[in-house]
Amino acid sequence: MAVTSIARRLGAHVASTSRQADRPDLLRACGAQEAFVDSGSIAADLRRLFPGRVFRLAEIAEAHRCMEDNAAQGKIVILT
Repeated sequence: MAVTSIARRLGAHVASTSRQADRPDLLRACGAQEAFVDSGSIAADLRRLFPGRVFRLAEIAEAHRCMEDNAAQGKIVILT
């Protein structure tokens, strides 16, 4: 949750996830602007909120190429 505070101070839009249904309010209280319960389709939820491209951390090189090529047509989201 400290990362949420640091990211917000640096100007990031923070979306947090939890597998526990009672956590979104806590995540928002800690600074997340968006909070999701991960039901196994988190990428689809993020695409609705952040049109553009969603990558897994293992795809970080592809995400970087997408950014350099200006090919996202929206936000680029990295799932960690």
